[in-house]
Amino acid sequence: MNTRDRVPVVSLFEPHGDPEALHAAIGEALERIGFVIVTNHGIAPNLLEAAYDASADVFCLPLAAKLRYERPDHQVGYTPFGVEHAKDDPNPDLKEFWHIRDTEDGLPSEVPRFGKVFRHLSRELSHLGNQVLDHVGAYLGKPGGFFREWTKGGNSLTRVLHYPEVFEDAKGIRSAAHEDINLITLLPASTAPGLEIRTRDGDWIAIDNPPDSIIVNAGDMLQMHTDGRIRSATHRVVNLPGRRFSIPHFVHPRSDVVLRGEPRLTAGEYLRQRLIEIGVIKT
Repeated sequence: MNTRDRVPVVSLFEPHGDPEALHAAIGEALERIGFVIVTNHGIAPNLLEAAYDASADVFCLPLAAKLRYERPDHQVGYTPFGVEHAKDDPNPDLKEFWHIRDTEDGLPSEVPRFGKVFRHLSRELSHLGNQVLDHVGAYLGKPGGFFREWTKGGNSLTRVLHYPEVFEDAKGIRSAAHEDINLITLLPASTAPGLEIRTRDGDWIAIDNPPDSIIVNAGDMLQMHTDGRIRSATHRVVNLPGRRFSIPHFVHPRSDVVLRGEPRLTAGEYLRQRLIEIGVIKT
């Protein structure tokens, strides 16, 4: 079955569209399956093309040069191949990545356009993330701007992922089955297939890689805040021939935002807990 028969496709910007219908379309998709594909999202195709061109250049740098930008908590800068793993899976994921925030820290001086294009793209994706969350908030009956207050000064980041060619004897897969930590994730079209999502019935299906669309999925923090009404979406990236680049943008609230009242848990506390579980930071 085609992914678009399973995952709703929603146009974000219609001149004479019905806002209530749009709230419902996005909210119901995230509640039912945890994913929605959005079109007419406002991110320029040439910006994504420039981002992928710059990504190819930066990951071709010698490892010693990339390691200059590794940071202890891996929340900005470079993370080497084999560091991160899915929760409860001992095998490291077959990937390396860069984290981009609204800061100069961790940006490689060897490829100046990388930082320039990704800071631009990250701002665009942050703006889009707030727009999507406005619809989610309206669907949940929240006051206007509810989630914008959460994300103002938050820990959102853009991850630039490189999945190298996989050898037949590789242990593990590119990204083992997992749920994202944050509120929502925005994923522009990747350079190659490989992403699979798990439906509520437990079936794994390959998700389309439409060049004009952005995949949105719900994360753990949104699941926690809604007491499971919207559930975090399980997904993975399987091993296929060739290299693959992708650019997920993770929308996070501020560290002091309370996700759960009893027992009390803040976004910062939960983020640290999950980063320990996936091997990114040590206790």
